Amino acid sequence: MPYISKLKAVSISPAKILFALLAVAIVTTLIVGCGKDGVLNPIDRPVVVITSYEGVDYETGEEQKDPYFFQRRIYWRGETQGGTIAGFAYRVLDEDGEIPVQTPRTHIDEDGFIYHYKPGADESIPLEGHPQSSEVRTIWTNNVSDVIHFPAATVDGDSTTVTSIFEIKCKDHREQISEPVRRKFSVISHVPDVDVIFSDRFRPLAAAASENPHFATTGLGFEVEFEINENTPYVSPSNRPNYYMFRVEQRERDSQEVIRRSPETGWHDTAQQDYVSRVWLAQVDDEEREDDFGDRDDVWFVLEPDEFGGVQTETVLFVRSVNMATVQSEIAEAKFYVSDNFRPEAIVYTERTNVLGRNHFTTYQDASLRRSLPEVVTSEGINFGTPFFVSQKADKETGELTDEPQLSALWSDDIRIYLRWGWKGQYEGDDPDAGFINEVHDVETGNDYYSTVMAFDIALGDEPYPYPPMINDPEFETRFLYVDPDDGSRWLRVPRFYDRDIDTQGLLTGIEPGDYIFRARVVDSQNRTSEAAEFNFRVGERVPREEKDGVLVISNQSFPNPAFNEYTMNYYQELLQDANIGPIRVIDRSEMRDMFQHLGMHFGRVFLSTTDLESYRLIIWHCDNPTEQGPNDANMHQEYEVLNIYLRGGGNVLISGGSNVRTMKNLAESQAFMNATFHNYFGLTYRDDAVTGNISGAIRTRPYFVGAVPDPNIPLNLAELFLDTDHPYLSALNLTGLGPVTYFDEERFADEYTVPMYRMETTEEGEEFAGNVAAIRRKTSQNATYVFGFPLSYMNKDELVDVIKEIYIDASNF
Repeated sequence: MPYISKLKAVSISPAKILFALLAVAIVTTLIVGCGKDGVLNPIDRPVVVITSYEGVDYETGEEQKDPYFFQRRIYWRGETQGGTIAGFAYRVLDEDGEIPVQTPRTHIDEDGFIYHYKPGADESIPLEGHPQSSEVRTIWTNNVSDVIHFPAATVDGDSTTVTSIFEIKCKDHREQISEPVRRKFSVISHVPDVDVIFSDRFRPLAAAASENPHFATTGLGFEVEFEINENTPYVSPSNRPNYYMFRVEQRERDSQEVIRRSPETGWHDTAQQDYVSRVWLAQVDDEEREDDFGDRDDVWFVLEPDEFGGVQTETVLFVRSVNMATVQSEIAEAKFYVSDNFRPEAIVYTERTNVLGRNHFTTYQDASLRRSLPEVVTSEGINFGTPFFVSQKADKETGELTDEPQLSALWSDDIRIYLRWGWKGQYEGDDPDAGFINEVHDVETGNDYYSTVMAFDIALGDEPYPYPPMINDPEFETRFLYVDPDDGSRWLRVPRFYDRDIDTQGLLTGIEPGDYIFRARVVDSQNRTSEAAEFNFRVGERVPREEKDGVLVISNQSFPNPAFNEYTMNYYQELLQDANIGPIRVIDRSEMRDMFQHLGMHFGRVFLSTTDLESYRLIIWHCDNPTEQGPNDANMHQEYEVLNIYLRGGGNVLISGGSNVRTMKNLAESQAFMNATFHNYFGLTYRDDAVTGNISGAIRTRPYFVGAVPDPNIPLNLAELFLDTDHPYLSALNLTGLGPVTYFDEERFADEYTVPMYRMETTEEGEEFAGNVAAIRRKTSQNATYVFGFPLSYMNKDELVDVIKEIYIDASNF
C-alpha cells in the first residue's frame, strides 16, 4: 500500500504576503533593470506660473483691447513635486515669439534671456564686456518679480503700440527645467520731454526757442545734465531715462550757417555711459590728453572756441531724451558762446585755518561763529583750535623787520594744523560763511564761466601733500601723483569728492618747527589748472624760561598828538638801553592793527603773535595815557589768547596802565567767556573793588599824585619814583601832579603771591590818598607779573632805569 503523506493546514497573515510580493518585485526589477538606462521613480518636471494676470495668454490667442503703459511689474511662482525651485529665467520676444528683444539697460545671452549677478558675486564687474563677466553672471535668479520695460516705439523712435511676448521658465534642484510660459503684452508710451541744465548748478542753458535767449559764455569744458520729464505712471523708479542723444553745432550768428557739426551725421548718445544723464563737453584738441580725464566714460570732445570779433559765431547743443520704451523726445536746443580765455583761481581760506595744540589754542568759541571749531578736552577744560597769529619777523638785537609778516604758531608734539582751500566762486563773496554758490570765476574778469572744479593739486613745500591714505597707496604714483609737464613740480592730485576729509580741507600732524609753504591748485572741467595759491606759515619753537632774554614793549595807547606817541616810543627805547638788560624791541599795536585787520584773523581782535613774544624775558604793556580811558587804551583783553599762552609758558608781564587798569580788568571780565588773565596771572579777584579806583578821571582835577615809594615789605631793591615835571605834556599844562592814577585794595588780592609793590606819594591836598597801593607784584615759580597804577612813561627816567633793571632781575630769578 503506497505511503500517502498528510499535509497540515497553515494560516499565512496579509503582512507576510505583502512582504513576499515586495521582495519578488525588487528581485525582478534588479534582474530586469540591470544594465538598462532609466530613472528610478521619476519626478514630474517643475511648472512656472505667471501670477500678475496682466497681458494676454499666449496659447489662447486672446486679443488685448487696450494697450498697457509700457512699464509693467510681472510676478510669478514655481511649483514642483518632491523638490525645490532653484531659479527662474526670463526674456522678451517679438510679437511672433521668435526674435529676442533687448530691453533697456539689461544684458542678454544669445537666446535673449536676461543676465543677473550670481549670489555673492562682485557687482563692480560689469555683466558684459569684462573678462570675468562670465564668472559673475547667470540667467537664473531667485526673484519672483521684475519690472519689464517693453518697447513702444518705431525704428525711428516715434511712439506707437507694440506687442511683445514675455516668456519665463524655471528649474528645480535637480536641474529639471519647466516648459516655458508666455504672455503677450501690447503697450504704448507717451512722448517724453527733456531739459538741459548746467551740472551741479540747477541752472538752465539758454533756450534757443526763447525770443530773447540769455546767452551764457562758457569755457572750453563744462558738464551738462539732462533731465527727462514724463507725466506717466511709472512703477519704480520714476522718470528713469534709457539714454540721451545729442549733437553740437557751431554757426555764424547772423546767417545761422552751420560751420561745424559733431558728429558730422547722426547723433552722439550716452547709452554706454555708467551715468547716462550727464556729459562732459570738452575741447576737441584735448582728445590727445584723454588720460587727464581719468577713467570717466562721459567725456565728449566736441567744443571749439567761438569767434567774438569779425564774423561772430555761436554754439548750439541739440538734445533728445530716449525713455525706457525707446521713445524719443522732441529736440531741445540750447545756445551759448564758448571762450578760450577763462582760467580758474585757487584760494586758501586763511581765516578758516585752525591750529590746535597745547601751545596754540583758545578756551572759547566766538558767539558769531556759525561753525564748530576743532577741540580737545584737557584737565583745565576744553581747548579750541584758533587761526594762526600774524608774526612780524624782526632781528632781535636791532628790532629791524627782516621779512614780510608771516602766519605763525608755537610748536608742540601734539600740534594739529587744519587747512582749508577752495576756488574763486565757491562761496558768495569768497566767504565760506556767506553761502555755497558753486560757481567758478575767471581769475582775470571774475565772471562765472559755467565750469566745474574737478580736482585739486596740493603740495607742502616741493613735495606732494602727505595725506596718508593716498601717499601710502601702493598705486600712489599712477593714481594720485601728478607731475606737472611744464615745470616738473610734484603734486597730490585729489579728484573732487574723492574723500571729504581731503576734498577742500586737510589735517597736518607730526610736523617739526620750521617755515612751511602750503600750495593748492584747482583743475576745472576745461582741464585747465590754476596758478598755485600759497599759504606760508611758521611753526616756532617754545623758548624755555631760563633761555628767554630781552624786553619787548607793546605800546597800546592812542593820543591825539602823533608827536607824543613818538616821544613815548623813544622814551622806552632810551630807558631800556640805559638799563642795559639785553635785546630791546618797541612796537605800536595800533600800527599792527592797521596792517593786519584786513586779514580777518581772530575777528579783527588779535594782532600779536606768540612767536614774537616767546623769546622775551619781560613784556611791558604800555597803555598809561592819563587823558583817555576806554577801548582805545584798554583793549589788552583782545590779546587774551596770545598773552595766555605766553604767560603759561613762563613769560613775565609788566603793565603800565595808569588810570586805565580798572577799565582793562572790567573789559576782560565782561567778555562772553571766562577771561581769567587778571585773576590767574596778576592776582586780582573778580570783584569790581579789587581795583579801588582813580584819584580823578581828569588830568587837571585833583592833581595830587607826585610819586611813589616802595612798599617796605617788598623784597626788591627799588628806588623811589617821581613825576617828570619836565614831561612835555605836563609842562605844557603847567602841572606838577596827576589826578588819573589807579590804586588797589590789598584786602582784595586773589592769593598770597600778590603783594603791594609801590605806595602813593601825594601833595598835602591829597593826603587822603597817600599810602594807597599804587603798584602790585605777583610772583610764583611759574612767572612774575607787575601792575602799575601810575604812568611809568611820565616818571623821571633816571630813577626808573634802576627800577626796570631790578624788575628784570626779579623776573629772571625763579
